[in-house]
Amino acid sequence: MTVLIDTNVALDVLLNNAGLVAGSRAILDLAEKKLFTGYISASAVTDIFYISQKKLGKKTAKEAIKHLLHIYYPATVTDEDIYKALDLTWDDFEDSVQFTVG
Repeated sequence: MTVLIDTNVALDVLLNNAGLVAGSRAILDLAEKKLFTGYISASAVTDIFYISQKKLGKKTAKEAIKHLLHIYYPATVTDEDIYKALDLTWDDFEDSVQFTVG
């Protein structure tokens, strides 16, 4: 099985977001155990770094991203994916883009 995780799943774990970290940690654990092939959009990686470095500092945020990329493969977002996402009527554009990737 292939899974594309949302930006918030990674941030919940990295930032220890109360009420959300347990479920997000479970997803991360399953990927670490290779129970599925995990992907994260390449654009999400920069967002995760930007947001997490504010709380964790740049060095820790970079280390966290490196660890994340040992678990999840970066998924490339193409122009075709963006156009498909624009045609969806979803409220969350990031979710639309992630849905169209791959």
